[in-house]
Amino acid sequence: VHGALRSTMPSRRPAAKPESPIVAGSESWRHGSALEGVDDVHQALAIPLVLALYRLFRPVNEGLARQVVVLGALVSVPIMFMNVVHELATLTLVGHPAFLASVFTPQQMDALAYFFLRLHGKGIDVASVFWGLWLFPFATLVVRSGFIPRVFGVLLAWVLERYTFPGKRLVDGLV
Repeated sequence: VHGALRSTMPSRRPAAKPESPIVAGSESWRHGSALEGVDDVHQALAIPLVLALYRLFRPVNEGLARQVVVLGALVSVPIMFMNVVHELATLTLVGHPAFLASVFTPQQMDALAYFFLRLHGKGIDVASVFWGLWLFPFATLVVRSGFIPRVFGVLLAWVLERYTFPGKRLVDGLV
């Protein structure tokens, strides 16, 4: 596991002493985490977008339009915003802060950092279930709308059928 991290996160520090792969790649992780801020902006923009879709499709079927809002924004967006906590924990732990040095060894902090990194990935898996589910009512609304060509709704349904999000096995098991 640590070998995989070392190969994906190169160290820019001189190799005077051996250091953990997580700490060695912490600068790369920080840059990658900053880029994920773009995803946070995307999540923030999802709320007004989905509310606009609700207003557009409410006359078609209010129940399905509500499902689009709930599955498309009200569930997945808070999950992703809470998931930022895992990134912050990882960034804190890779720096080996003094306030934790009296309680944890550097290896324990690295293990905890890796744990929070993995937890961040699991949070994305959970949110991705809802990223896929909101397309069901959205595709149905597009097909029923009459003001958007039906082919787009059919294409949405076709893409959803082939969309392999991490939670798809869970959803397939429920259906």
